[in-house]
Amino acid sequence: MLKKGVLIAMILGSFWRVSVGGALSKTDQTANKEESTMVFYQTRQHAWVVEKDGSQTEVVVYGQISKNKYWVREYRGSRQGRVKAKYMKPISKRKVKREYSK
Repeated sequence: MLKKGVLIAMILGSFWRVSVGGALSKTDQTANKEESTMVFYQTRQHAWVVEKDGSQTEVVVYGQISKNKYWVREYRGSRQGRVKAKYMKPISKRKVKREYSK
């Protein structure tokens, strides 16, 4: 009788580990996908904004309005406003230094 109880406990324990382990790994995978698609811009960071006509304008990020919207100002210009993150591309600091160090 004791052997049957131990055997049943081992079988149930292995099923439990597989089901819980699978659920944890799935939640980790979805969290990683969300992090990879999200782009966070810092204050004073330079970025490119793609306009409706397809041209790119260099902007400086001044703040985050919501999860996907940022307040930006045109670099060396007077235009400013709200931009969605999907229209923005980050610029590395090296590129900014090379272009404007002259």
